Amino acid sequence: MEKEGSISKIVLSRVFGLVILLIVIWLANILIPYIDNSVYTQSVHFTNANLWLLIVIAIVFLIAEIIRVLEFPFNLPSPLFNAVAAMFLVKFLFRVFDFADSVMEIKVFGFLSQFATSAYLLVLVIVIFAGYISILIKAPKEKSEKKEFKLKEEASWNDVGANFRQMLYDIINRIRGRVNKSKK
Repeated sequence: MEKEGSISKIVLSRVFGLVILLIVIWLANILIPYIDNSVYTQSVHFTNANLWLLIVIAIVFLIAEIIRVLEFPFNLPSPLFNAVAAMFLVKFLFRVFDFADSVMEIKVFGFLSQFATSAYLLVLVIVIFAGYISILIKAPKEKSEKKEFKLKEEASWNDVGANFRQMLYDIINRIRGRVNKSKK
């Protein structure tokens, strides 16, 4: 029922990445008294303020990836989860742009905030559309692979006997080859 990696590997790798991120943020918080830099302190406080948003993004992307590796009818919600996570990611990026403007004390990215709602909708539509196109392209391939597998399962006893004789011949031939090499 699974493809392109196991669900347990996906969960372990994503949780490991999230734990590493949390450790780095924790270490950054510990280093605040030792680093006398206002930009560093503001950056750590900005990250702390947006920590829950980062965790939600990671969890929603994890759910989307788990659903994506399932077989055809079960992977259909994956683009929806990816779209929601992508919208949260765009929201975080707009927050990063606002933070950069406040740190630099000039409005380099200030004009982008007026496009926020349009960007959310555009990302939502593009991710959903691309996700469903990807699923629909892969679905016929999965069906044809299943049909090939079913055709290979229908073997007669004559085929099994021939395969068994070939396997025994290969084993004996390998043993004979090793014995002949060891004599020389």
